[in-house]
Amino acid sequence: MPALQALAQSTGETAHMSLLLGTILRPLAVFDSAVHSTRVSIEDTDMLPFHATSSGLAVLAFQPDRFTAKIIAGPLPALTPLTETDPARLRQKLAVIRAKGIAESAGGFETEVHSFAVPLFGALGQCSGAVAVAGLTSRMSESQIHLIRTSLLHAGAQITQLWGGTAPPGIAHQG
Repeated sequence: MPALQALAQSTGETAHMSLLLGTILRPLAVFDSAVHSTRVSIEDTDMLPFHATSSGLAVLAFQPDRFTAKIIAGPLPALTPLTETDPARLRQKLAVIRAKGIAESAGGFETEVHSFAVPLFGALGQCSGAVAVAGLTSRMSESQIHLIRTSLLHAGAQITQLWGGTAPPGIAHQG
């Protein structure tokens, strides 16, 4: 929680951590920043769709091919007009996420929500969750996006280390 709280405070947005449970991605912890009265709300009972959230994309990008193929085979419901549902474009997006180590979703889950996430890795190097920051699209200036990305990469590395995990080479400091 201290890393999540620091992430929310440094970015001024909602920070949350999710955990992969079988084929479901669930929020594990949420910390809301007090900077804005209007903020993204995430409940611990939510299921985060892999194809429509930055957390889901970050986790999906670092799963074994068989797992990813099963998820991409669908169904992939269009939750907003901006939700990516094309399997080929999703595969391209996942390749970019693997290369950069950070995922982004602008309007894929909720139209006015822009989020970023980085994968979290366990002791055997497997991706077992994600840490994310979500805010309103109207607040995503270039400087805010840079701050979120930088803060997330730091928090992801910190949480992975606290879990006793190891990230694949080249992941922790890109973005």
